[in-house]
Amino acid sequence: MEQTTDPADQRQKLLSMTPAGRALWQVLPNPIDLILKTAFEGIPEDDLATVVRVLSTGTERLNNLLQKGKKS
Repeated sequence: MEQTTDPADQRQKLLSMTPAGRALWQVLPNPIDLILKTAFEGIPEDDLATVVRVLSTGTERLNNLLQKGKKS
C-alpha cells in the first residue's frame, strides 16, 4: 500500500495499492473459502442445516427482543 496526501484536501490521506500489493492480492486465498473449509469441512450437510436453522432462529428472537425494548 502507498499513502499520499489528497491534493484537494491536505488533511486527508489517499491509500492506493502498489503493483507488488496487487500481485500479492492475486495469490492470497479467499478468506471466506478458507474459513468455511477450516471450520466446516467434513461436517454433514444435515448437521450444517440444523446449525443454520438454530442460529437464525436465535438471532431473530434476539432482534425481536431488542426491537421490543426500543418501543417501550
